[in-house]
Amino acid sequence: MNPKGKERGNENITLLNISDKAIDLDGWKIEINEKKHQKISDEIIDSGNILILKSNTSLSNSGGSIGLFNWDNILVHKVKYTKKDAAKNGWTTVFQ
Repeated sequence: MNPKGKERGNENITLLNISDKAIDLDGWKIEINEKKHQKISDEIIDSGNILILKSNTSLSNSGGSIGLFNWDNILVHKVKYTKKDAAKNGWTTVFQ
């Protein structure tokens, strides 16, 4: 979050699969600040691998939340970040 320079289009959300099985993310979505949604299509993360998603919206520098929802629209994980967190260049938040 909060990369150096222009932010819009430069913010990424990275998902790491820490399970021992591949995860099919087709139909999953990212929810930003409980308002904006970004669908994930045709993506599979193998065990131990990462998927980098380009955010289709800017992440708020005053703090906010990012939710990960499965294909049944069930919240899998949610992270919250503060204004202080967002002020750090290249700051990373983690879904665990």
